[in-house]
Amino acid sequence: MKKAVGLASALVMTLSIAAFARAQEPAPIPGTKEEAVRELTKITGAASLGRMVMDQMREAFQKSIPDMPASFWDNFMAEVRSEEMEDMLVPIYSKHFTLDELKQLIVFYKTPLGQKVIAEMPVVMKECMTAGEEWGRKIGDRAYRKAEQQRSKTKS
Repeated sequence: MKKAVGLASALVMTLSIAAFARAQEPAPIPGTKEEAVRELTKITGAASLGRMVMDQMREAFQKSIPDMPASFWDNFMAEVRSEEMEDMLVPIYSKHFTLDELKQLIVFYKTPLGQKVIAEMPVVMKECMTAGEEWGRKIGDRAYRKAEQQRSKTKS
């Protein structure tokens, strides 16, 4: 269950940066940080992450709590408001970005390059995570070998 929650967190982070944007009519320029964050989350697809994450995690929940019928999970999922995820993102983005920076991000993500970043980031992040796991294994193996060498020296 902890692994599923960790994976969901990674998924949320990745998708908040990289979900596909939908074509939309030009929105009015946001006047507040909250409006700017909500606009940015719509452009990047992060606004719909709550539902996507819950849909992804439903299977993990069902496996970890196998004695609950499908109707339980249907009812539970019906109670989940995807807006809750967006509500949680507002203070995070507001803490890390000024209103001007948020407006610049909105402009950027509407450009062809911004759209490419949104489209490519899930694959880039997945490849980076794979590379990080491989690096971690190599370091772990190296640490284990050095520890064994140290133990051998200490016993001699």
